[in-house]
Amino acid sequence: AANQQELDDIRVELIDRFGLLPEPAKLLFEVTSLKLQTTEIGVEKITAVDALIRIIFNLQANIDPAKLITLIQSRPEIYKLSGTHTLMIMQETHSYNERIDILKHIFQHLMMKEAA
Repeated sequence: AANQQELDDIRVELIDRFGLLPEPAKLLFEVTSLKLQTTEIGVEKITAVDALIRIIFNLQANIDPAKLITLIQSRPEIYKLSGTHTLMIMQETHSYNERIDILKHIFQHLMMKEAA
C-alpha cells in the first residue's frame, strides 16, 4: 500500500472476503500504517524493545523542533535526545501494541501542521 487509504481498502477487502482478522494480521496492518506515517515524517529507523524505543530521524525530518523540546522537557526521565537526530524513549512496554501506541502518540505530537 502506498498510502493509508490503500491500506484501509486492503483491510476492508480482506475482512469482506475472510471475516475478522486474526491478531497477527491486525498487528501487520498497524505496523504498516505506522511505517507509512514514519515515512511522511522523516524517520530513518526505529528500534523498540521492552524498556527502550529509539527513533532516528533523517536530516529532512518533518517535525516541529519546538514540540520536540516541549516533549522532552515535559518528561525528561522518559524522553531524551541522543545526538542531534535520535529520540530515546525510556519506558517499560510489554507488547507490540503498547509500543505502536506510544510511537503513534509521539508522531502525532511532533508532526508539523500543514500549511493552510
